[in-house]
Amino acid sequence: MTNTLYLPSTPLNILISAAHASHFCDEQSSEIWLIDQKKIDNNIYVAALEAWSDSPFKSVKVFSGSASGWAKKHERTLNFKKMVDCLKTFCPDQVAVGSDRRLEFQFIMHCLKSKNHPVKGIYLDDGLYSYAGRPSVFFKDKVSAWLKKLFYGTWWEEPETVGASSKIDQAWLFSPGQAVAAITCHKDVQALEAGFFQTMEMQALSQEVMKAFKEPLKPYADFDILWFIPHPNNIEKMSGYEARLKKNILEVIASGKKVAVKYHPRVGDNDPLALQKLGVEKIVPAPLASEFVLPVLGSHCHIIGDVGTAMLTCKWLRPDLEVTALMSSEDNFQKRFIPLLERMGIQVKTKLSVTKGRGEFI
Repeated sequence: MTNTLYLPSTPLNILISAAHASHFCDEQSSEIWLIDQKKIDNNIYVAALEAWSDSPFKSVKVFSGSASGWAKKHERTLNFKKMVDCLKTFCPDQVAVGSDRRLEFQFIMHCLKSKNHPVKGIYLDDGLYSYAGRPSVFFKDKVSAWLKKLFYGTWWEEPETVGASSKIDQAWLFSPGQAVAAITCHKDVQALEAGFFQTMEMQALSQEVMKAFKEPLKPYADFDILWFIPHPNNIEKMSGYEARLKKNILEVIASGKKVAVKYHPRVGDNDPLALQKLGVEKIVPAPLASEFVLPVLGSHCHIIGDVGTAMLTCKWLRPDLEVTALMSSEDNFQKRFIPLLERMGIQVKTKLSVTKGRGEFI
């Protein structure tokens, strides 16, 4: 039986790791190690995974990623030592990760290969940048790669984009035909099917996550609109974003729609844009990943957003829901993503027109 190690760092990575492991549970023995975690104690996703009665994982481990500056080097050294010890009791034949730029992944692959242990690297779709690519800054990337080789070892590799390093042998993607060539070239490419995520076992995991956040399920079934807010860094790149957002939300609420808002998980404050004051029904907890919210939404719910992986995952995980990207055709940052969203089957609209009782995007 194959030993497979999953190294998720984000909620999307956790979901895909769980779905992949569950799908192949009869063929492999698996462990999941959550890396780069801001919280070690009382980590909600660790709690949900440990409470998951249908879990395919024989062990759940967590590694810190809370340090900054020079302290990060020390933190990573401690993580590496812990990982070496863990590899003595679980030696993987496959290592699956959402970003092969993660030092933890590259370190583990280096450790296994240095002992001549045959190991396969697996890239699990990380969303947006699998299809848009990662913008490359030549000088910055070269300096970053040089420093990492200096601090950690010559085994470090700076891939062109996530999933493109030589350490990846196989890629599991939601839409293989739309992925950037750097990921699919010379690799065994497989499709992540919606059915992976629609099993009773995965439904149970979503419920455990909601329970860990102390979120009741029923209100989510009544929302007419779930509005996604992008990463704070992306908001800064979009001129006039906040004003346009508030105007559109006010118009939708005035039409009688029940609107819930989901901020990006990286947002610390509960409601930094003060959207609940506009009449928003619910601010979904920012750390509660959208991937675990989608299964409990009603079939009438309309997903609205703009730039971000959430739009893609909504389309992939709940193909029965209407998903609309409301974009500004005059914003240079947003314009870059419009062709991609359209290729992925997401309707892109530039203006919002609302009549009493219904919202229509034109």
